[in-house]
Amino acid sequence: MWFVLQGSSDELITMGKKIAAIIIILTLLIGGFSSCSKHEGASTPAQNLVGTWRQIQYGYDNNNTGSVDPGELIAQPSSVVQEYTFNSNSTGVLKSGSPDNLISSPFIWKVIVGDSVQLAFEAHDTISYYLFTLTSSLLTLTTSGPAQTGSSIDVLQMYVYVRQ
Repeated sequence: MWFVLQGSSDELITMGKKIAAIIIILTLLIGGFSSCSKHEGASTPAQNLVGTWRQIQYGYDNNNTGSVDPGELIAQPSSVVQEYTFNSNSTGVLKSGSPDNLISSPFIWKVIVGDSVQLAFEAHDTISYYLFTLTSSLLTLTTSGPAQTGSSIDVLQMYVYVRQ
């Protein structure tokens, strides 16, 4: 379908400028509204980490393959609680022990290089974990350390948590 515009060349140029201006304004408005849309979920590892996480599994790379295999994961016994709470102000608390005798250990936390979290406990212990998995409901942390108390051999350790 073709439209034939009639009028002087000055009128056509003026009309063309008006149409171009309308197109530009509409483009800016549409782009502006789309950039103001509400973001779903948290956008950084630090924001995703905020909340309370209860350990459901743990495991060690006992066969030294460089990863914790599914057969090396152990379900967390119901008689043992291991729960991290990460607050948005970079403080947190680890609650551990039996359900009726929990010990609280406060810490300061920060995300390092976007894929690791460092916990500095008030007892002057500092531990770093790699954020292996971090979703809205699942947190998997890994680190290296002794598989058994008193062992001098470091192995990969994995801890699996669910959001409470």
